[in-house]
Amino acid sequence: MSTLTGEGILASRTQVALTPEQVAALVRAALGSGARLAASRPLRGGTFNACWGVTLADGAEFVLKIAPPPRLPLLRYEQDLLRSEADFYARAGAVGVPVPSVLHADFSRRLVGSDWLLVTKVPGASLHALGWRLSRADRARVRRQLGRATARIGTIRGERFGYAAPGTGTQARSWRESFTAILAILLDDAERYAVKLPRPRGEIEALLAAHTAALDAVSEPRLVHFDLWDGNVFVERGPEGARLSGILDGERAFWGDPLAEMASLALFGEIEGRAALLAGWAEEAGRAPAFTSEERARISLAQLYLYLIMGIEIAPRGTGLPMRIAIRRRAGRSLRRAVRRLEAGAR
Repeated sequence: MSTLTGEGILASRTQVALTPEQVAALVRAALGSGARLAASRPLRGGTFNACWGVTLADGAEFVLKIAPPPRLPLLRYEQDLLRSEADFYARAGAVGVPVPSVLHADFSRRLVGSDWLLVTKVPGASLHALGWRLSRADRARVRRQLGRATARIGTIRGERFGYAAPGTGTQARSWRESFTAILAILLDDAERYAVKLPRPRGEIEALLAAHTAALDAVSEPRLVHFDLWDGNVFVERGPEGARLSGILDGERAFWGDPLAEMASLALFGEIEGRAALLAGWAEEAGRAPAFTSEERARISLAQLYLYLIMGIEIAPRGTGLPMRIAIRRRAGRSLRRAVRRLEAGAR
């Protein structure tokens, strides 16, 4: 599959190319043969699933998401991710977290050869897109709401640690065992796609081994979104100011340590600097993270994993050169910082 850029075109080879006619057929399959489309357009921003914005004749707006073809080479943890996303929305929505509603899920792979979802469109724009157009007060309000929502996600209990797809081989009774498997399959992927690591694999595994006692503090599996950067946080502006309108892209969710959320919540930075977010977290959870040496180690291990993913996933996706350079620079710098912190804590 070709990798192109621009209107109606793809950002990576994992994105399925569809015509507007195919989009219309999928929408009718989801909503019934009487559904009449007024407009549809590909949505830009992501590099994994293909996403289309859909508007019906009555003005209702939806988002169509299509997973990569199942036989396409991916990272091992990237199995059945759209199924994980649908499950995340159901669980998070049930506890009052603002997320899209799934109107239709098709995992038969008969119509387009891939899993696909039709979900409600979340109002507003991403926190990343709005940037500094929001006032300081609005940003603080949204981050406080995000902190509360994230802490609420962390109250959702699972049965086993790890990714939901059994084929990942990451499900286990302890977070230590599961996280060790999660990191191992990612390092296997780095070897498979010939991605150069910032340190030899043995050194990375030794860093994990030095901090496994911290992982043992996580006694039960909790739902973790693990992709809560500002591009997946939607904000709606109104007369009373900005508010959190939705959390998107729950496809990378797993069952693990709720403190792992701190890695993407402060992407390329450190969570200690997000005072409003931590205040919201404390309001919902009853306490803010204490950032003890144990908690700091757990967060640093999550950062290690996240930034390794970012540096490795661009290989199978065929991400364009400018984006590859930018990701490697920023993720690499953050990864080295996490490694140094883990090394200091291991002494």
